Amino acid sequence: MTALLATVLGTMAATPVTRINFWGKKVFMAVMVAPMVVPVIIVAIAMYDTFAPMHVTNTLGGLVLAHSVLAVPIVFVTGMTGLKGIDRRLELASKGLGSTPLGTFFKITFPLIRPSILSGALFALITSLDEVVVTIFIAGEKTKTLPVVMWENLRTQIDPTIAVVWHVKKGGSFSHPFLHFSLPSTTGQIRVIDPYHFFDSQNLLKQVY
Repeated sequence: MTALLATVLGTMAATPVTRINFWGKKVFMAVMVAPMVVPVIIVAIAMYDTFAPMHVTNTLGGLVLAHSVLAVPIVFVTGMTGLKGIDRRLELASKGLGSTPLGTFFKITFPLIRPSILSGALFALITSLDEVVVTIFIAGEKTKTLPVVMWENLRTQIDPTIAVVWHVKKGGSFSHPFLHFSLPSTTGQIRVIDPYHFFDSQNLLKQVY
């Protein structure tokens, strides 16, 4: 659910940023990527102070919303990069032939940025599955996730199951340098992007600003 919500919101935010010049654009972009820059403990405390009066802590909806706040910036950056890499003349040709903006997006733009969207959704899913700090603040007895259960068990008991789960999770993490995702370029060729290189701080600032 987090990956789906983050993918929709991140794509909706990335589309106008790459297509429209509006007042406060840089501020909006800075706000969108803020959860990736601000320390996660500060984000967790802010979420708890916001969610607690609304009585959405220890609920599935609150947990999904909290994880989506952390995952949306990832989808936003990958979607924005994919949108910048496609040829705008294809969209203009579609509109010139009578297609609506919504029809142009789903028939022309979306197929071209599908690799970027799928990559963002994958990273959003990984972010949600691996999040501990925010989950500790928002989740409760009914909404504990696997990382929180692992953390609590490590503090209270010694269980070999935790070691097995840790090795499975880290096995996927160690394979990240060998995972690549592709983005379309203006020349029609496929650009191969390394996730580690893509999400380093300097490259992120280049993508945003």
